Amino acid sequence: MHRGFGGANHARLLITVARSASDPVTLTGGQNYYAFHLDLADDLAATCTGCATPAEIQWSSATLYGVSSSPVAVEGRACAPIS
Repeated sequence: MHRGFGGANHARLLITVARSASDPVTLTGGQNYYAFHLDLADDLAATCTGCATPAEIQWSSATLYGVSSSPVAVEGRACAPIS
């Protein structure tokens, strides 16, 4: 995680989600797909001075890699409030 990315009280999280190349899934344009579950641990919330402050996670882009095709960039903004 890159703290302070984009200014104070911001962070940047880079993740990789992989699936076995021997078990591919064909995706159809215009449909929503479940990709992953992001679990944020709050183990230290009792001692965190900012943990009671509501926040949000913003999704900005993803790159999808196929077994035998060129990468596809998916861009746009999605926002989910967390508390």
